[in-house]
Amino acid sequence: MRYAEFDAILRDLEIHPQMTILDVSSPQWFLLYLANRHRATNFYYINILESELAPYKKIAKALGITNLKYQKGDVRNLAFHKDTFDKVISISVLEHIHPEETGDLHAGALREIKRVLRLQGDLLLTLPYKAKGNIVYMDGPVY
Repeated sequence: MRYAEFDAILRDLEIHPQMTILDVSSPQWFLLYLANRHRATNFYYINILESELAPYKKIAKALGITNLKYQKGDVRNLAFHKDTFDKVISISVLEHIHPEETGDLHAGALREIKRVLRLQGDLLLTLPYKAKGNIVYMDGPVY
């Protein structure tokens, strides 16, 4: 399901040693893959749900991936200093930010990403798009 999104991000994602990269709640196997392939790069992963972090912290530890840090965090109020990251990645996340109509911009998500992204940094993100829109509702703590 996410193959096209992963391909779109990977196509434009240049990773160099010593970079610092933030992933905002993308499917987690993606960042495990990147951190494993680029051991000299620093990766951070945030998710608003602690339950989404714990299993992957264990997987990273079991695989010996030490350049990936997991943090509980809200993209609308990031706990990082200004100009921290060389790149920010987000795969199909921004459309879920509350409030639904304006959460991505007015509630601060894109403003916060801009704040923590270095001036010459890159934002790589995907959002769902199709010719005929519909609403999908899932009963859960984020939706």
